[in-house]
Amino acid sequence: MVLNAKAGGAGQNRRAEIEKVFADSGLDHHVLEAGDQRTAEEVAEQAIRQGFDHLCACGGDGTVTQVVNAVMKSGRPGL
Repeated sequence: MVLNAKAGGAGQNRRAEIEKVFADSGLDHHVLEAGDQRTAEEVAEQAIRQGFDHLCACGGDGTVTQVVNAVMKSGRPGL
């Protein structure tokens, strides 16, 4: 998951809540955080290079747009 926990107008960091939902579901997951230091696009590019098969964008519309851009640039649009 590419997470920008401060995006979307929530005004609070929701990483712990999101991590709990995934842990409770039993899904194997990794959270890569975007924000002040790295854009969601950079984080998504890193995940793609590391070989992740699926990406989930969590944040605002800018976060989603940046993750989609990284996927399309990767040549793996079925990701």
